[in-house]
Amino acid sequence: MKKEKNDTWLGFFKKTLKVTGFIIVALILVVVAIIGWVIYNERNAERIGTIYLKCENNLLAFDDRKIYSNWDGLEKNWEVSLDITEKNKRIVEAKFKFDGGEGLYTIDRINGTIELKNLTKNEILTKKNCIKIKKSDLPESKETPKF
Repeated sequence: MKKEKNDTWLGFFKKTLKVTGFIIVALILVVVAIIGWVIYNERNAERIGTIYLKCENNLLAFDDRKIYSNWDGLEKNWEVSLDITEKNKRIVEAKFKFDGGEGLYTIDRINGTIELKNLTKNEILTKKNCIKIKKSDLPESKETPKF
């Protein structure tokens, strides 16, 4: 009886090596996928998403990076976007410049208020109570384009 190529110890070794190689590559891919998933979830754990607020007659929103104000219901976007300078569980702050100097938006997350302060004159311009709303509660424009 003639032996086939695969019946020798060398053929068996090649098959075993090939199967073992595939198993090792598959295990490495699974481990890399698990590590990537854990890192991705840790980074997103601190993200809060966008929070929408109605502060008396004004609409505001903030996320991890910006404070948004002046909602445009027709375009469905925010007209003003300010970079956040400080954010924690207690406050969210953003500085901005205007004609009279420099100002500061401060959202107090504990008391549910927003304060607009003129840093140049060190005076509070306005302080309003806020309630959290859903994105679907943002008003749409009553104006419709003619064409």
